[in-house]
Amino acid sequence: MRKLTAGILAHVDAGKTTLAEALLYQAGALRKLGRVDEKNSFLDTFALERRRGITIFSKEARIEEGDTQIILLDTPGHVDFAAEMERVLQVIDFGILVINGTDGVQAHTRTLWRLLELYQVPVFIFVNKMDLPGVDREQLQRQLNGELQEGCIDFQKEEDKLWEEAATCDEEALEEYLETGRLETETIRRLIGSRKLIPCYFGSALKLWQTEAFLKGIFTYGQTKDWSQTKKEKKEKAGKEKGTGESRQKETEIPQKESFGAKIFKITRDDRGSRITHVRITGGRIGLRESIPYRDEEGTLYTEKIHQIRIYSGDRYTCQEEAAAGEICGITGLTHTRAGEGLGWEEGKGRPLLEPVLKYRVEAEETADIHEVLQAFQKLEEEDPMLKVEWCRKTQEMYVRLMGEVQVEILQAWIQEKYGLRVRFSKGSILYKETIADTVVGRGHFEPLKHYAEVHLKLEPLPRGSGVEIERDCDTNMLEEHWQKLVVTALKEEGIKGVLTGAEVTDIRITLIAGRAHIRHTEGGDFREAARRALRQGLLKARSVLLEPYYSVWIQAPSENAGRLLTDLDRRGARLFPLEQAGETVLIRGEAPVSALEQYAREVAAFTGGRGSCSLTVEGYGTCQEPQQVIEMAGYSPEEDKEWPAGSIFCCQGSGISVSWKEAEERMHVHTDEGRQKPGEDTGTGVRTGRSVSGNREITQEEMEEILLRTYGRVGGKERRQQTVSAGNYATSREPVQEYLLVDGYNVIFAWKELKELAQEDISAARWRLLDVLSDYQGYRGIPVIAVFDAYKVEGNPTKVEKYHNVFVVYTKEAETADQYIEKTVHRMGRKHHVTVVTSDWVEQVIIQGQGGTLLSSREFLEEILRIKKEGLAYQKSRPEGKTYLFDGVEESLAGQVEEVRLGKKERID
Repeated sequence: MRKLTAGILAHVDAGKTTLAEALLYQAGALRKLGRVDEKNSFLDTFALERRRGITIFSKEARIEEGDTQIILLDTPGHVDFAAEMERVLQVIDFGILVINGTDGVQAHTRTLWRLLELYQVPVFIFVNKMDLPGVDREQLQRQLNGELQEGCIDFQKEEDKLWEEAATCDEEALEEYLETGRLETETIRRLIGSRKLIPCYFGSALKLWQTEAFLKGIFTYGQTKDWSQTKKEKKEKAGKEKGTGESRQKETEIPQKESFGAKIFKITRDDRGSRITHVRITGGRIGLRESIPYRDEEGTLYTEKIHQIRIYSGDRYTCQEEAAAGEICGITGLTHTRAGEGLGWEEGKGRPLLEPVLKYRVEAEETADIHEVLQAFQKLEEEDPMLKVEWCRKTQEMYVRLMGEVQVEILQAWIQEKYGLRVRFSKGSILYKETIADTVVGRGHFEPLKHYAEVHLKLEPLPRGSGVEIERDCDTNMLEEHWQKLVVTALKEEGIKGVLTGAEVTDIRITLIAGRAHIRHTEGGDFREAARRALRQGLLKARSVLLEPYYSVWIQAPSENAGRLLTDLDRRGARLFPLEQAGETVLIRGEAPVSALEQYAREVAAFTGGRGSCSLTVEGYGTCQEPQQVIEMAGYSPEEDKEWPAGSIFCCQGSGISVSWKEAEERMHVHTDEGRQKPGEDTGTGVRTGRSVSGNREITQEEMEEILLRTYGRVGGKERRQQTVSAGNYATSREPVQEYLLVDGYNVIFAWKELKELAQEDISAARWRLLDVLSDYQGYRGIPVIAVFDAYKVEGNPTKVEKYHNVFVVYTKEAETADQYIEKTVHRMGRKHHVTVVTSDWVEQVIIQGQGGTLLSSREFLEEILRIKKEGLAYQKSRPEGKTYLFDGVEESLAGQVEEVRLGKKERID
């Protein structure tokens, strides 16, 4: 059987549900015709909908004729529930747009048309209430072609006239008409499917006038949308993941049958609490007890079995074993799906055009448990993701995002009816957004001890309404594919907070252009931190712009009120279109800030004596007219926001230090032109930490000594204490000297059993393990540690000094062994400093002693490491459980000063 899915859309009170009822009745799906005003319509299944006389949730019903079945999806008409309607547009083959003949094309009608264009949905128009007095059919036809698009053709004309008008919509159709004098049904279907031709019908749904002709028209000319084209577009989009050269990659796909795809348009729960995922299957098929892999909004992978496949019609359903492409069904068993997302090759989440612009605080009764209320709203958020429930731990307050007052009233009644909770909502506040006006590069570094990640992001402004685009343009030779994906995932995790008011950032492209990882110490969370810091640093560097939401204004009023309306709207910052006049009535259209039109529909009704009407539809975001006032009222300080830090973390002296966003760029380890690696620069694919101090030349011993001293200084706690040498009954002393520890890296590796065994499998892993041990040792002893590794067999290799956390790592130059380097170093530094060398090489030991250095064998060094570890464990056990003392490890002089302040002996520390 051929299956088609049609969505019925309309401005509120246009008669949309009444038309659906008429189509079901005339197709034989209903024995009795229901009515909205009598609260017995087939598709308004919820008591709340019947009481209010409006559609709140989308529902489905089925009609059949011959070998064709049409699934009708009735959608909400009120603008406050437009998000539910927009999700339905993503799963239908064609739309049925219902227009009130007495009102014609209104503001919300144009919004619906814009959405139908956005999702490329073919349309059939039914102009309703044509039986009422004062309706002009010819004028309405002209308005459809003028307000919506050319190609809106009356399909109730005679066939020859219909073919003649339809032929003007397409060149091929015109040729066919000129040759044959007619158009084939398939040609008309093609024109409708490509949106070049819009069939229009005029009638009355309540009186079943022309509804039968309309029913015949959708069965004859309706056809399924080409979902394979959608699949192709998704693949092409995935393939456009930017890269450098041959590194262009696409994201890892979820393991799934190639042909299967489904789009989720609704989440509900039945009377028993079972969670139902409503989907349109766009490709392949699914069966009962089949496992479906998918990701939640945070990227976590789930694989869950289907418990039931439900086929709904109204509030009734039947279960079946499988469902194929074209079917609309409800699936149970999937616990983390979200409305608006996809399964199989439809994986991903589209960005809705219609979003709430008002934010409300939820106030529960004093006797209610706020956490119970929070859980109830989180379940409601599954059904309507636009709620975006927020919980503020600091103030213990909950916020939701809503479209307007009608949704507030409905939600208040719905949560009481469904969960037995009574709540109130505060006055709505405007949801502002932010964007940027120039292109910048943000850089973030995250390197506390044993962690490492660096990220460079390019931020670019996009046209209004573009949302957030995240791309990659980073060579995988610089940063491996899986790390790049972690950066992208981290940026997609949550809304990006701006720096002006803390509002959400939009209309921006974020491109990963450079980064660096550590082969041993980088974890996924490190890139999340580095990416957020890079993003934040970039936003602080950029020129930010505050955005506010705008309404599309549609006012119909007596001509005598036109002057006052125009003056009032101009004062409120509206942008107006040319005035339209029809007899004694004027039509005023334009755009104005949401903040300026609060309760404006009521004001229009009041000063026009009830003869004027005002329709306001959210149009999108534009530049804020009073940005400074809004920023001052928000009182937001971006540099004090602990959740979104802008500074970077660098490793220094064995611990992480925070560097402000203004100074962090000078310390970055990847030095690039706008973040891209320069030719010939170390990419970090071998040793992935730090920057090369030497660059492409040999570093001098004096330079190395200067680096060490600049890093560690000559602080008392870091210097060797004064030594006392016994000589009979007296003691002689010498000045305190700086200690250094030099370690012959490969000698120690092959002297320690654990490292030797590891080296037999992976010499690189053994090297990193040794550096970890040395890093811990340096943190305990507080003396500079230098690990030296042979690289003398590497052709053209210069001496390279790199920083591994708190340890300096030296790779010798071509033709120079570690022994030679250590000998040279001890000879030069031993004159001024105390140098200890760790090695088990007997020849080297003799040479070092001759140069005045102190020796420590690899075995003795291992014993010292074990002793230090044992002392540390014993010390921890001796401390009271769970306590950490602030001034542990601080120099005695500083601790003494602090104690004096605590006791009141000093007012401050000089």
